[in-house]
Amino acid sequence: MENTEENNRNKGGQFAKGHKGLKPKGAVAKTTSEIKERLQKLMDSYDEDMMIADLESLKPPDRLKIMTGLLEYVLPKLNKTDYTLSKDSDEIKVELPE
Repeated sequence: MENTEENNRNKGGQFAKGHKGLKPKGAVAKTTSEIKERLQKLMDSYDEDMMIADLESLKPPDRLKIMTGLLEYVLPKLNKTDYTLSKDSDEIKVELPE
């Protein structure tokens, strides 16, 4: 297969350098949007009372696992902090990256 204007592919079948792809940026596949719509309808039908009843029916370890899993959607994730310790004379310095 040759690299032509029509297909913009090289001999190996890969897109040629600089090719913009098949879909415009931000385009969502039809099946993906359908699945998202179905999940949204499911979540809309799942009210707070049902959620509380479901959580209360779980054993405490399972309930904690679910609650900690849901926390990541409520609380911001903290960045990992690297630090360097250095000792000059009797003083210890901690240097944090900016």
